[in-house]
Amino acid sequence: MTPYTRAEVDLDFGNLATAVGAITTPTTGRLEINLSQGGVVQDVKHVSFKLGPNPEGGLTVEVPQPSILVDGERVGFVTLRDVPITLQSRTFDSYAQPNGEVAAGRLSWTENGAALGTGRSLMPAFSTTGNHTVTLTGTGEYGATASASATIKVIDPQRVNGEVVIDYPTDGTGIAISTFDPVTVNLVGHATYTDGTPVPNDRLYWSGPGGTDLGTGSGTATTVPGYCSTHSYSFSLTARTADGSPIGTKSVTIQIYGPPC
Repeated sequence: MTPYTRAEVDLDFGNLATAVGAITTPTTGRLEINLSQGGVVQDVKHVSFKLGPNPEGGLTVEVPQPSILVDGERVGFVTLRDVPITLQSRTFDSYAQPNGEVAAGRLSWTENGAALGTGRSLMPAFSTTGNHTVTLTGTGEYGATASASATIKVIDPQRVNGEVVIDYPTDGTGIAISTFDPVTVNLVGHATYTDGTPVPNDRLYWSGPGGTDLGTGSGTATTVPGYCSTHSYSFSLTARTADGSPIGTKSVTIQIYGPPC
């Protein structure tokens, strides 16, 4: 009896495209393989697979960032050294079911080729100052890839005893937008007690337009509406003592420059 061979076999699907027709959405297929010996069928195997259209051009990945000028330099985000910053992503794969969103496990974040993590969001902290470029790469349902990058400016400000400082955005900062989508504003600040001790993150309180509570910490993020024309929004940072007493507040006002009405 001639034994079965375990060598790999390249299957030629030949006229499969002609037989099935044009594929515009993911379609499950099933292949039947008859294993014969001496002209007699010995076994039957079935292989399930998924057919799909050419994935090229069907995947987009974006790290939303406003167009911001800081000290004349165009950047997307600003944070303090060793303080995490939140980065969000927007993705679309025309072949992903049910809503086209790329699965979190297919999204990878890197800096200069070094892995930072996976998922739809990332909270990196940087130990060195200067500009850091973070890249998000998405892999689509059928292997197509797309990437987008964001520049994070990391600062380490000089502390002054008894001072509350909003490091970013500075008063009068302008953010230009081209759509009416909500605009993400990253807020960064610090405070120092009169004895030179840094105020802990849990004693730094942020508030937004109308006194809205935005949480605590050296860095936080919020969104404001994206309207046509120009609109102003004010933010405040209040430092408190251990018993909750305020020791100082700093406020800034920014402008959102929307498209023409």
